[in-house]
Amino acid sequence: ERSARRAHDRGGFAAEAAFMQRCLALTKAPKRRAERALAAALARLRAGAFDTALALLVAAEAGPLDDLGRARVDLLRAKAAYSLSRGSDAPPLLLRAARALEGLEPRLARDTYLDALSAAVFAGGLAATGDLLDVSRSVRVSATRAEAERASDLLLDGLVLLFTRS
Repeated sequence: ERSARRAHDRGGFAAEAAFMQRCLALTKAPKRRAERALAAALARLRAGAFDTALALLVAAEAGPLDDLGRARVDLLRAKAAYSLSRGSDAPPLLLRAARALEGLEPRLARDTYLDALSAAVFAGGLAATGDLLDVSRSVRVSATRAEAERASDLLLDGLVLLFTRS
Protein backbone atom coordinates (compact mmCIF):
# COMPACT_ATOMS: atom_id res chain seq x y z
CA GLU A 1 0.00 0.00 0.00
CA ARG A 2 2.87 2.38 0.74
CA SER A 3 4.32 1.67 -2.69
CA ALA A 4 0.91 2.33 -4.27
CA ARG A 5 0.66 5.66 -2.43
CA ARG A 6 4.15 6.67 -3.56
CA ALA A 7 3.33 5.73 -7.16
CA HIS A 8 0.09 7.74 -6.96
CA ASP A 9 1.90 10.77 -5.54
CA ARG A 10 4.32 10.64 -8.48
CA GLY A 11 1.54 10.32 -11.06
CA GLY A 12 2.20 6.66 -11.76
CA PHE A 13 -1.40 5.52 -11.91
CA ALA A 14 -0.66 2.24 -13.70
CA ALA A 15 1.98 1.39 -11.09
CA GLU A 16 -0.41 2.35 -8.30
CA ALA A 17 -3.03 0.04 -9.78
CA ALA A 18 -0.56 -2.84 -10.07
CA PHE A 19 0.57 -2.41 -6.46
CA MET A 20 -3.03 -2.26 -5.21
CA GLN A 21 -3.97 -5.35 -7.17
CA ARG A 22 -0.99 -7.17 -5.65
CA CYS A 23 -2.15 -6.06 -2.17
CA LEU A 24 -5.54 -7.54 -2.96
CA ALA A 25 -4.01 -10.85 -4.02
CA LEU A 26 -2.13 -11.07 -0.71
CA THR A 27 -5.12 -10.27 1.49
CA LYS A 28 -7.15 -13.05 3.12
CA ALA A 29 -9.42 -11.22 5.60
CA PRO A 30 -12.78 -10.67 3.82
CA LYS A 31 -13.43 -7.12 5.07
CA ARG A 32 -9.92 -5.90 4.30
CA ARG A 33 -10.01 -7.74 0.96
CA ALA A 34 -13.21 -5.91 -0.04
CA GLU A 35 -11.65 -2.55 0.92
CA ARG A 36 -8.52 -3.29 -1.08
CA ALA A 37 -10.57 -4.48 -4.07
CA LEU A 38 -12.38 -1.15 -3.99
CA ALA A 39 -9.06 0.76 -3.79
CA ALA A 40 -7.62 -1.35 -6.62
CA ALA A 41 -10.72 -0.67 -8.75
CA LEU A 42 -10.30 3.08 -8.21
CA ALA A 43 -6.63 2.84 -9.15
CA ARG A 44 -7.43 0.84 -12.31
CA LEU A 45 -10.09 3.38 -13.23
CA ARG A 46 -7.55 6.21 -12.85
CA ALA A 47 -5.13 4.25 -15.04
CA GLY A 48 -7.76 3.82 -17.76
CA ALA A 49 -8.21 0.06 -17.32
CA PHE A 50 -11.99 0.22 -17.17
CA ASP A 51 -12.76 -3.47 -17.75
CA THR A 52 -10.32 -4.51 -15.02
CA ALA A 53 -11.83 -1.90 -12.71
CA LEU A 54 -15.30 -3.36 -13.27
CA ALA A 55 -14.02 -6.86 -12.49
CA LEU A 56 -12.45 -5.56 -9.27
CA LEU A 57 -15.77 -3.96 -8.30
CA VAL A 58 -17.36 -7.41 -8.52
CA ALA A 59 -14.66 -8.68 -6.15
CA ALA A 60 -15.33 -5.77 -3.78
CA GLU A 61 -19.06 -6.51 -3.76
CA ALA A 62 -18.33 -10.13 -2.81
CA GLY A 63 -16.94 -8.99 0.52
CA PRO A 64 -18.63 -7.32 3.44
CA LEU A 65 -19.06 -3.63 2.63
CA ASP A 66 -20.69 -0.94 4.73
CA ASP A 67 -23.07 1.63 3.26
CA LEU A 68 -20.22 3.92 2.24
CA GLY A 69 -18.42 1.05 0.54
CA ARG A 70 -21.53 0.11 -1.44
CA ALA A 71 -22.05 3.76 -2.41
CA ARG A 72 -18.44 3.95 -3.61
CA VAL A 73 -18.97 0.80 -5.70
CA ASP A 74 -21.97 2.50 -7.33
CA LEU A 75 -19.90 5.64 -7.93
CA LEU A 76 -16.99 3.78 -9.52
CA ARG A 77 -19.34 1.71 -11.67
CA ALA A 78 -20.99 4.93 -12.88
CA LYS A 79 -17.63 6.56 -13.62
CA ALA A 80 -16.53 3.48 -15.57
CA ALA A 81 -19.77 3.55 -17.58
CA TYR A 82 -19.25 7.23 -18.35
CA SER A 83 -15.64 6.64 -19.38
CA LEU A 84 -16.50 3.65 -21.55
CA SER A 85 -19.53 4.90 -23.43
CA ARG A 86 -20.16 8.59 -22.69
CA GLY A 87 -23.78 7.75 -23.40
CA SER A 88 -27.09 7.58 -21.67
CA ASP A 89 -26.09 5.06 -18.96
CA ALA A 90 -23.95 7.42 -16.95
CA PRO A 91 -26.35 10.17 -15.74
CA PRO A 92 -28.79 7.87 -13.90
CA LEU A 93 -25.94 5.80 -12.45
CA LEU A 94 -24.13 8.91 -11.21
CA LEU A 95 -27.39 10.29 -9.83
CA ARG A 96 -28.03 7.06 -7.90
CA ALA A 97 -24.48 7.13 -6.51
CA ALA A 98 -24.84 10.78 -5.45
CA ARG A 99 -28.09 10.02 -3.62
CA ALA A 100 -26.45 7.10 -1.82
CA LEU A 101 -23.53 9.31 -0.76
CA GLU A 102 -25.66 12.17 0.57
CA GLY A 103 -25.79 11.13 4.21
CA LEU A 104 -22.43 9.39 4.17
CA GLU A 105 -20.02 11.77 2.48
CA PRO A 106 -21.68 15.08 1.54
CA ARG A 107 -18.73 16.62 -0.32
CA LEU A 108 -18.32 13.54 -2.49
CA ALA A 109 -22.09 13.54 -3.06
CA ARG A 110 -21.95 17.12 -4.36
CA ASP A 111 -18.98 16.28 -6.59
CA THR A 112 -20.94 13.31 -7.92
CA TYR A 113 -23.98 15.49 -8.60
CA LEU A 114 -21.71 17.78 -10.62
CA ASP A 115 -20.42 14.74 -12.54
CA ALA A 116 -24.02 13.68 -13.17
CA LEU A 117 -24.82 17.14 -14.57
CA SER A 118 -21.76 16.97 -16.81
CA ALA A 119 -22.74 13.50 -18.03
CA ALA A 120 -26.30 14.69 -18.70
CA VAL A 121 -25.00 17.65 -20.72
CA PHE A 122 -22.76 15.32 -22.72
CA ALA A 123 -25.47 12.69 -23.27
CA GLY A 124 -27.99 15.32 -24.32
CA GLY A 125 -30.99 13.77 -26.03
CA LEU A 126 -29.53 10.26 -25.78
CA ALA A 127 -30.41 10.08 -22.08
CA ALA A 128 -33.81 8.48 -21.68
CA THR A 129 -33.64 8.95 -17.92
CA GLY A 130 -31.35 11.21 -15.98
CA ASP A 131 -31.56 14.06 -18.44
CA LEU A 132 -30.34 17.51 -17.52
CA LEU A 133 -33.61 18.65 -15.97
CA ASP A 134 -34.00 15.41 -13.95
CA VAL A 135 -30.50 15.71 -12.55
CA SER A 136 -30.92 19.43 -11.78
CA ARG A 137 -34.20 18.82 -9.95
CA SER A 138 -32.62 16.02 -7.94
CA VAL A 139 -29.81 18.31 -6.84
CA ARG A 140 -32.30 20.99 -5.81
CA VAL A 141 -34.24 18.64 -3.56
CA SER A 142 -31.19 16.87 -2.16
CA ALA A 143 -30.40 17.19 1.50
CA THR A 144 -26.74 17.84 0.76
CA ARG A 145 -25.67 21.45 1.04
CA ALA A 146 -22.22 22.93 0.86
CA GLU A 147 -20.68 23.47 4.29
CA ALA A 148 -17.77 25.58 3.13
CA GLU A 149 -18.35 26.86 -0.37
CA ARG A 150 -15.84 25.48 -2.81
CA ALA A 151 -15.67 26.62 -6.41
CA SER A 152 -17.28 23.34 -7.48
CA ASP A 153 -20.16 23.93 -5.04
CA LEU A 154 -20.80 27.38 -6.49
CA LEU A 155 -20.68 25.93 -10.00
CA LEU A 156 -23.13 23.16 -9.09
CA ASP A 157 -25.58 25.55 -7.43
CA GLY A 158 -25.34 28.01 -10.32
CA LEU A 159 -25.92 25.34 -12.98
CA VAL A 160 -28.86 23.88 -11.08
CA LEU A 161 -30.41 27.32 -10.76
CA LEU A 162 -29.86 27.98 -14.45
CA PHE A 163 -31.34 24.66 -15.60
CA THR A 164 -34.35 24.64 -13.23
CA ARG A 165 -35.37 28.27 -13.58
CA SER A 166 -38.67 28.41 -15.43
